[in-house]
Amino acid sequence: MVSSSHFYGGTITWRIQNATNTSQIAIFISQTYAWTFTVAPCDTVAIATKKAVTVSAGTLVCTNSCPLKFGPVSTMGSCVDGSQLNNIGVGQRSDVAKAPENSSFSVIYQGYAWGGLTIAAGGWSILSKINLIRRSDNDLFNNAPVAIVISPINIEFNKTTIITISVSDPDGDILRCRWASKSRSADDECNSICPPTSLPAGTNISSDDCTIEIKGTILNSRYAVAIMVSLVSVAFLLFEIYYLSSID
Repeated sequence: MVSSSHFYGGTITWRIQNATNTSQIAIFISQTYAWTFTVAPCDTVAIATKKAVTVSAGTLVCTNSCPLKFGPVSTMGSCVDGSQLNNIGVGQRSDVAKAPENSSFSVIYQGYAWGGLTIAAGGWSILSKINLIRRSDNDLFNNAPVAIVISPINIEFNKTTIITISVSDPDGDILRCRWASKSRSADDECNSICPPTSLPAGTNISSDDCTIEIKGTILNSRYAVAIMVSLVSVAFLLFEIYYLSSID
């Protein structure tokens, strides 16, 4: 382990791969995490050889306990993207786990060392809620929505910026976004970076179109935000405020 600030955020998504055997439903779980290039040196060679991002070593934990035969599921991915210039390395992995019908639990990746945040620091939790209870409207299993994010995101100094989070749902359901919370459920959705106190004053989120309105007033500052999509999947973003100069 490296004792420094090196985590840049990530996502956990899942979908049902095979439900023919309801006593052991196959679940496809995808994890993507971003780190500083120092601890995740994902250069072209590392990406081509699928080098392991060892700083992400660990296993997903479950609320209360994992279903029988579910895990363990590793969190250590392989290099898929990176830039030494931008000081970022990205690791990703996919696994197939199993759980019986009527299971409802959250998988969580917990750690520490956010990348030098201006407000809040310390620990974090990335979670995704897996619900294998059949829907009452069509008697089918529900797949989780997917949020695609790029982290970190540069934001121009002292200028209001609108950021759109790309979300989709394999079942065609209407999606909503909200800030993560410690008090919405038994799950701790955001640990030490719960909005709005972890963000610049006046930062807003639109639940209907999953957009964030943010204005950074401190140069070279960094903020992390946890966003919940339709109450079942979480995405973490890292914003960095910078000054954009113009040439007349």
